[in-house]
Amino acid sequence: MYSVKRLRNGINLSEDIKVIMYARDNNMILVTKDNDCVRTCKQVGIQHIPLDDDALFQYLLSRLKEM
Repeated sequence: MYSVKRLRNGINLSEDIKVIMYARDNNMILVTKDNDCVRTCKQVGIQHIPLDDDALFQYLLSRLKEM
């Protein structure tokens, strides 16, 4: 799994819409906790997985149990 912001050198993807469009153009699924990004993805039909604090907490707990 890669961060969209780290995939290409020299491309400034600091704005949310640039990240969303990059994910769309490269057939990626955007995984985000940002509600504005989730809304934009829904509006323009971009594949996304919204995360919330509970989902992140559960993931961290499961990883800690594996250690």
